[in-house]
Amino acid sequence: MQLMELIQRSGLSCTVGLAAANTVSDMEILEITDDSRRAGPGVLYCATRNGRKYIEQAAAAGSVLLLSPSMNAPANASVLRVASPERVMAHLAAGLNGHPSKEMCVVAVTGTNGKTTTTHMLYHLWKKAGLPCALVGTLGLRYFDGEVEVSRETGFTTPRSYELQAILRELLDRGIRQVTIEASSEALSLGRLEALTISGVLFTGLGRDHLDHHRTLASYMRAKRHLFFLAARTKAFFSVYAEDEALHSLRRFAERPCIASRLALPGNTSSSFSLLSAIEFESEITARQPVPTGFNRINAALALFAFERTAGRFASASRTGPHVKGLDLADFSGVPGRMQRLRVSDAIDAFVDYAHSPDSLERVLVEARSIGYNTIIVVFGCGGDRDPGKRPLMGEIAARLADLTIVTDDNPRTEAAASIRAQILTGVAERAGDLLRPALEIGNRSEAIRAALAHARQISVESPARRIAVIVAGKGHETYQIIGREKMHFSDVEEIEKEIERASRSA
Repeated sequence: MQLMELIQRSGLSCTVGLAAANTVSDMEILEITDDSRRAGPGVLYCATRNGRKYIEQAAAAGSVLLLSPSMNAPANASVLRVASPERVMAHLAAGLNGHPSKEMCVVAVTGTNGKTTTTHMLYHLWKKAGLPCALVGTLGLRYFDGEVEVSRETGFTTPRSYELQAILRELLDRGIRQVTIEASSEALSLGRLEALTISGVLFTGLGRDHLDHHRTLASYMRAKRHLFFLAARTKAFFSVYAEDEALHSLRRFAERPCIASRLALPGNTSSSFSLLSAIEFESEITARQPVPTGFNRINAALALFAFERTAGRFASASRTGPHVKGLDLADFSGVPGRMQRLRVSDAIDAFVDYAHSPDSLERVLVEARSIGYNTIIVVFGCGGDRDPGKRPLMGEIAARLADLTIVTDDNPRTEAAASIRAQILTGVAERAGDLLRPALEIGNRSEAIRAALAHARQISVESPARRIAVIVAGKGHETYQIIGREKMHFSDVEEIEKEIERASRSA
């Protein structure tokens, strides 16, 4: 496709200024990227946050460059100047792929916690109803075309805009029109979702996370809220579980005159903006799932809300028609690394969870207690080269809510692992002494997991009637540990399974 035609098909004719000769606008564009390794003739190279370091390499390879006004261009390079390469790239990628989302039902899920579980629950309901469907998120791409299910990795929670648009094109060509996407705050701030036609938004709540990228909670919330702005351009539905400042922020946003017609507040009969109520997430149907914690019931209520509003939209696409009545999540298999339960003994369960923020760790520990565990042992650490402010907060939460806290390593990266643990332990010290609850520091994560299970068995011998939960938090589905710049294989699930097997052999 010629560059000028691509710009017009992308709906950018009024916002993109061409600072190039006519020969540039007539160039054939076959691919869009911000990966310099893919640069070359026929490739539009976008100088995004990821790509701006490699402008000269892309120009030398023969790519047309998409630059901001402040970026220097190599001599004799073919250049387009735009205010935001990230956002323009998203629109151009949509145009190159024929705007697939316009023919689809796209449900975007955002929030600090619960995105992965909610998208998997909605996908499960669609699939159970016989609808061709897909999900895109932290665990990659998964789709069901009505007969066959396929999974593959994508590398990002929310893929880069040109990758996402190509995925949607592929899905649409396979006859799949129901898609749910995890919308990360980073992806929203980088413009990856700008050109999507969004049918619905689910908001799972706001906690502290990703401040290494956003710097402040206000900036983090603005990134999340931006999804509502994008969806307000279409007749999307919205369902929100929000508390405190997050809810107030969304209310203020909804009241803006420019989008009030799209985001009417509850009470308006034409409202598309729904606040999830306790009645909805505490209903009998949300309890019918493998691990019915409070937050999983919220996730289920959001997924059921979206399912009810989307199941019939492309009913003709299903060979058997959608079976929507009586559907629940009783046979939902869960999500790897999200309160993933491993049975250790009759009295002991181990859980692997991705909780790596203060809010998510607190939720996991509170909910474990609420579903009947008398003793809770938690193993966790904090990632290096990330928000250090959350480390003592998480230490305090663990010491307050768990009966035994074991502080270990979790992707220390280029920071000194001992220093990270020390920062966590300052928070532990604030509470552990007051509550007379023990805490251990075991840097080696394998040894920490073994120690936690050994403590659980000892407690079980001394108090056979107690139900014990060993919660290994932070890494979830990840199968690696990053120490320095080296990435090595490591899985919390595998470590627990090895220890269970070892114990069974020695019994």
